[in-house]
Amino acid sequence: MILLCKKVEPTGKAAANVVFHIKYDFYYSSDTDDDNDTYGDMYQTFELIAHTVYNKSKDKWQIDSIDPNQKKISEDDNVN
Repeated sequence: MILLCKKVEPTGKAAANVVFHIKYDFYYSSDTDDDNDTYGDMYQTFELIAHTVYNKSKDKWQIDSIDPNQKKISEDDNVN
């Protein structure tokens, strides 16, 4: 899994949305395929938005919640 921070969008004086792209690599081999005839990688990328707030007493930004509306950005594979 690869996690990339794509952008930070301020939503208030002490709040911001952080947009992440999460890329998963699923590898198929004879060990993972019951028919033993599939191999290769499948890549899926999803976008996740974390709603953050600034905690003044701890002097740090913290995730308040994760947006439930995640979306798939891409899917690609070289599975044979």
